[in-house]
Amino acid sequence: MKKVKKVIRKTYSEVKLPDAAQFERNYKNPLTGQFQYEYALFLAVSDLFSSVSCQSMCIESLKLYFLELPAKAQKAETENGESSSAEKKRKTRESILAETTMMVSRDVVSNITFPQINICRAKALVLTEKDGTHTFLFHDGIYGFTVHMEAPQKGKPRCILVKDLST
Repeated sequence: MKKVKKVIRKTYSEVKLPDAAQFERNYKNPLTGQFQYEYALFLAVSDLFSSVSCQSMCIESLKLYFLELPAKAQKAETENGESSSAEKKRKTRESILAETTMMVSRDVVSNITFPQINICRAKALVLTEKDGTHTFLFHDGIYGFTVHMEAPQKGKPRCILVKDLST
């Protein structure tokens, strides 16, 4: 019995991509601003309860987008002693959280039925919409509501859409 060796020749062709590493480095998700505001919304609504548990891994990815923001505004002064206007306009975690907290007190608190919300433990669910944005469902088994932030227009969200599930 003879052993027959099969010779398989593979031919490869080299493909050169046009500087793909630079493209990936400069890419920014167009929903980054929306995701940052959504995580701030989750934090602001969670502060209404005594504790909130969320088992969705989606909240962790939103948190990563939020952590991309600088924690505080850095005050770098120019030679004249004035801070540049570009750094004044840059958003920080504190500014987005303060803005969202104000919107929650304006839009959410007055539109929900949730007695003794400050001593309740709630569960949160993250629902992904067709356009890639998220809706948060907060419930304690009896009362519940959903919150969804409209997409930012010119860098600022317009309002929070609230749906009370208790009535």
